[in-house]
Amino acid sequence: MIYRNLMLVVIMLMNGHVTAEFVCQRGQYVQRDGEGTLSCALCPEATFMSHDNHQNVNCKPCSIPEPYRHERLVKSCTPFHDAVVGCDESHYREKHAYDDFDDSECVKCTSCQVLNMHEARPCDEFTDAVCCPKPGMKVVHVKDGRDHCEH
Repeated sequence: MIYRNLMLVVIMLMNGHVTAEFVCQRGQYVQRDGEGTLSCALCPEATFMSHDNHQNVNCKPCSIPEPYRHERLVKSCTPFHDAVVGCDESHYREKHAYDDFDDSECVKCTSCQVLNMHEARPCDEFTDAVCCPKPGMKVVHVKDGRDHCEH
């Protein structure tokens, strides 16, 4: 399906000459027909484009959860935005300092009960549980990035 009414032509003045630049909006890609005419078309299924005013001829593939990595679909992909992939219950996303978010992994939450400790802070989407030896202890965050327990 082609959406000609959603395309945008930007007129620019470069070195004293007027030039036209063909751009498409979110959810679209630049398509050229057999005669060389440019138009904007909706991203095909399982692809998206989240940027406005672009000249991309392909949409990006949608992220897909990988169950063997303990991932689940939080929000479906649309032509306008990528899917949101989260971790299974009892897992959190561990981001490595040298990696970007896409290369992070879902890690099983620490079970304080198995360690015979008190859960001072539960596991959530991005952080592991913090286990303290005694109930009522407070979790303190220190500069090195590690949390520890204090009275």
